[in-house]
Amino acid sequence: EKTVITREELEALVTQKDAIEAEITALIDVLNSPGNPGLRGGLIDAEGFPIGDVGKIIEIREVRSRLARRQNDHIQIMAKIEEGLCAFYSANKPQKEKKTEEEATTAPTEKSKKILTPPNDVPFAKVNSVMPGSPAEDSGLEAGDIIYGFGTVNHQNHRNLAAIPGVVQEGVMVTVLIRRGEKESQISLVPKKWNGRGLLGCHILPYSN
Repeated sequence: EKTVITREELEALVTQKDAIEAEITALIDVLNSPGNPGLRGGLIDAEGFPIGDVGKIIEIREVRSRLARRQNDHIQIMAKIEEGLCAFYSANKPQKEKKTEEEATTAPTEKSKKILTPPNDVPFAKVNSVMPGSPAEDSGLEAGDIIYGFGTVNHQNHRNLAAIPGVVQEGVMVTVLIRRGEKESQISLVPKKWNGRGLLGCHILPYSN
């Protein structure tokens, strides 16, 4: 049995999501700021020795750890929002619509499920190619898929796709929202090492009509 959820509770979940996304962006900016090693750069100097600033090492490790936790929090809050939207819609359908559905003899199709909602309702990238045996192929991504959301990245903050590497971490699932033809889909992509280059195994380009 689905839990009844109010509009106010849904709005609170969206507010939490927005706060998590803002913090993730801020943490990524810290790691990518001048003098810092970025998301996956080594904590070593130009000669390959550990950097001498112990405080800096501790700070970077703490920020990276915090980022991983908040990315996991974002996955969980998105799942709660999706579940809440379904429950809210089900509980607040007009009586006539409920009766019509009960009398219908055909099962509901995937078209009835709206996935591409703001801010993930505007395309910003396209999958140009997917390598055989790659994590991208394993997830179900295909060449030609139009991307509307990649983790916390959307059309408002992708910075010409520069933000995508910031949400890619080995072993941390990324939710990818796509359209393939007329079908909307939510794909769970787990970046990981494989026989090819990188952690994804796909080539993504900016979207253009």
